[in-house]
Parts: sequence; structure tokens; C-alpha cells
Amino acid sequence: MAQKKPTMEDLAVKIEPRDYVTMKRTLDEQIIKIVTDEGVYEIDKVLNIFKIVIGAIAVGFALLSQFYPLPFPKNRWLICVCAVTYFVLSGVLQLIASFVEKEVILVSKPTSKGSYVRISTNVPRFDGNFTITAESVTIPKSLLDANTLVAKIRKQIYVYSTREVTGSESKTFWCDKYFDENGVLYPPALKADLQSLVTPLKSKVA
Repeated sequence: MAQKKPTMEDLAVKIEPRDYVTMKRTLDEQIIKIVTDEGVYEIDKVLNIFKIVIGAIAVGFALLSQFYPLPFPKNRWLICVCAVTYFVLSGVLQLIASFVEKEVILVSKPTSKGSYVRISTNVPRFDGNFTITAESVTIPKSLLDANTLVAKIRKQIYVYSTREVTGSESKTFWCDKYFDENGVLYPPALKADLQSLVTPLKSKVA
């Protein structure tokens, strides 16, 4: 039996109306997709890769403690080391999320002028106002000229966390603007608002 081709309705992103936490997550994902698909900026993924590596190491220690071929209690020190390492690495990931990334959803690779662009979003608790902020960041020359892995991670941490920006554009919209009454996302509306936000900034940092 031939499979039925998915319709546009099947492919549409649908969420529960007025669920603003899910709305924000969906809009964040859509913004990243728009930036990637439209080639607005090339996304710098160094920090994301670093987080994946840390997470993979943490999982590796968890699996080691579970499946290492040594019976208890002979393996108690191994279990202790693996458990402590797992929680330390998980703590590192939580610190990155809380104090480095915060509300930033993406950071671009440096433009021709050496500036980075970061995009952040915010939806206050119990509020449907969706704020998109695009900012340009210029990092110190000492970091810019360094190309080691550690230096790249330091660059990302600086771009994500610094409050010193050279340009900023911000707009606030009501979340429901991008969804119909059934909770189906309407990407063109978000794309138009995102472009109106990044275009003035792009002319300054390109």
C-alpha cells in the first residue's frame, strides 16, 4: 500500500495555545532555522560542541560505573569517582546555561568587520510578550588573534556573557501573533519580524 504524502497541515508545527513556555521554545527553534536556512548569519557552534563533548564524557562515566566488570563492593571507589565526575560535569553544563548562555539562543561567526552577532529572546513568566534582541559584540584583540581551542571557547564565553555591545536592536511582540487559534505556527510572520530586526544591525556589522 502506497504511503500517503504528508500535507502542509501534517508538517505544520502545532502547540497548545497559550502555553507560553512551549511557545518560546518553538519560536527559538524557528528563529535558528530561519537564520540557518536564509543565510542571515553563519552560526558559531563552538560552545554547543563543547557542551556536547562535556555531556558525552559525563554519560561515559555513568556507563563505566554501571557496566565495568568488577563486582560490588570491590568497585565502590570506581562508582564514587564516576558519580562525582558525572555530577561535576553536569554542574559545569548547568553553570554554562545559567551564567553564560542565559537567554542567548545563537551567536554568529565573526563578520567581515570582526564583530559577532548574538540573538536572545525573552518571555516573562505568566506573560505572552515575546522580546527578540539582536546585538553586535566586538571582542578584545587579545582574544581575537588567538586560535587555540581554549581561546575559541573563551571567545564564545565572552560573546555570550558580555554586556558591552556595539549595537543593539530589540522588538517586543505578542506570542499569539505567530500562532493561529489552534496553536499552529505561522513562520512567515516571525521571519518578517526577525528580518526587520537584524537588517538594520547587519548594515552596521557586515
